[in-house]
This record gives sequence, C-alpha cells and structure tokens, in this order.
Amino acid sequence: MDKRMEEQFVAEVGSIAGTQHINLVRFNGFCYDDTLIAQVYEYMENGSLDKYLFKGNDVDTLREENDQKVLIEFGRLHEIAMGTAKGIRYLHEEC
Repeated sequence: MDKRMEEQFVAEVGSIAGTQHINLVRFNGFCYDDTLIAQVYEYMENGSLDKYLFKGNDVDTLREENDQKVLIEFGRLHEIAMGTAKGIRYLHEEC
C-alpha cells in the first residue's frame, strides 16, 4: 500500500508541477520520505485566501488585521471571485 500511495502522490505532483496560471499559486516542489510528505508552494505575502473569506461571523466580507475586523470591499471580493473562477476554468478546460 505504501508503494502505491507513493506512486499516486508522485503522479499527482507531476500533474501539479506542469500547471501554471496567473490565478494559481505556483508549485515549487515536494518531499516524500518515511517521516514527511509535503508539497511546497510559493510564499503568499498576504497570507492564505481563507483567512480573508472564512474569519468571523460575516464569512464573505470580514477578515482580521491586528485583532480588528476589516471590511473587504465588494469590488475586491468580486476580483477574488473572478480570479478564482478563471483559475478553476483553466484547470478544467485548458490545462
């Protein structure tokens, strides 16, 4: 089972490695050994998108910055949604 899992992981990493798009986080490498299985992606200066979308009670409009809730304006949310949609379309249709 371990050998099959390793082969599947390496095959998936191969698929990911060949995927590049402006709206996707760049894949930099991976590690697969007895103690660690990891994928390495580019550093995201502003952090992960989930912290902007899933923080607090108003999941679609609030994020925290220095322990304060900050409203993300609708225009920025629209940009995020469109960029995400373009990345997904690329993965499903063009990749």
